[in-house]
Amino acid sequence: MTFRPGAAAALLSTLAFAVPSIARAQIPEDAIPLQTLTSEMNRFRVEYADHYNNKDVAALVAMYAPDAIVTLEDGTTHVGREAIKAAWTKMAPTFPHLIISSDTLVAFGHTAIDVGTTTMHPQGGGELTSRYLVVLRRPMRDWQILRVSLVSVKPATK
Repeated sequence: MTFRPGAAAALLSTLAFAVPSIARAQIPEDAIPLQTLTSEMNRFRVEYADHYNNKDVAALVAMYAPDAIVTLEDGTTHVGREAIKAAWTKMAPTFPHLIISSDTLVAFGHTAIDVGTTTMHPQGGGELTSRYLVVLRRPMRDWQILRVSLVSVKPATK
């Protein structure tokens, strides 16, 4: 095998231009930058907790997709905005204070998965801790909750 400096230089210059192009081709053009996603999700969680803590059912329900599904700690499932609205309207007077803490956030195009912990402080005292998994989508500018699953990890204590 003969070493040809001109051929090696041509190969290196081709790779220098081709590799970045190939790498960029792996990222969809409509991908949401991580910093943007993180900022939007942090804002979304704060907004959700504020609406929940203010017992603002209309604002809460607006954060859900029309075909959203919510599965609560006790296994109760609500399908669609109307069912979620009915459930939240019934439960709103006794909503405990809510704190949401995310520990994992991933996105695939305009779909995000957020995993974390909710801590609730009922009016009578104590604390209830649950793990959550939320799937969101961003059909336009605003994120919408598609699926929520909650699992209790720490029962209410006083």
